[in-house]
Amino acid sequence: KKSATKFFAHLHLVYKGKTKLVRAQIDSACTCNTVPETGVGSLHKLFPGIKISKSKALIGTYGNQILHPKGQITLCWKKERKISFNSNFF
Repeated sequence: KKSATKFFAHLHLVYKGKTKLVRAQIDSACTCNTVPETGVGSLHKLFPGIKISKSKALIGTYGNQILHPKGQITLCWKKERKISFNSNFF
């Protein structure tokens, strides 16, 4: 069976004035931004002192499972060096 094609983009993430270029997988059917639990350590390396707040959000999967995020981080990302967006990552 052929595996699904994966699409990636490079995001310019900003936290407390510090910008880092991060490669992220794109999921066009997703309704929220997620970071795998294994990726949280990478965020701490990129942005020392980053705070993860508690989250009451629930994420429903296509398999009808409910996931409880470990936390929430709000990051800013830039597009074309002009426009900035604040996004929550669970």
